[in-house]
Amino acid sequence: MGALYGYYRAADAQAAVRVADEPGGPTVANSSWDAVDGKGIDPAVVLGRLVALVRDTPWHTGLVDGTVVWPAGGYPADWERVPENSPWVTGPWIEELGPAARDTLAGIDNARIADLAARWARIEEFDRQAEPFALQSFLERLVLLARRARAAGEKLYCWSSL
Repeated sequence: MGALYGYYRAADAQAAVRVADEPGGPTVANSSWDAVDGKGIDPAVVLGRLVALVRDTPWHTGLVDGTVVWPAGGYPADWERVPENSPWVTGPWIEELGPAARDTLAGIDNARIADLAARWARIEEFDRQAEPFALQSFLERLVLLARRARAAGEKLYCWSSL
């Protein structure tokens, strides 16, 4: 079983971390969050590759400009001393995406979505297993989520868990 990802919007980090207490995150049935199930789409690399395609720029690790907001307090200085029951070990983890990434996604013209999904499906991280149609459907929903977040003055977040 791989990592699970859910993208959602919230006014700020304080509001966003409330999802950490909800089993299954923001995309479970009957969730009150405005969210999109990201399946295996991590924010830094796979989503970052999409942002690079949209901007027609080379991908780099900071492209999405994410900041971990849960667990609080920043990354542990000594991973070997982190207790087994620490949220750093057990998850979930919540990352705030940078506003430029949100705006890039919100600004995608609907006419470009099919082409972007087809090109995105060919990135090496998908290992030729990505279905362009499924990525197109995800991208359509993500673009709409990003537009709603931008219109409301909110940020995009990624919830992840193992």
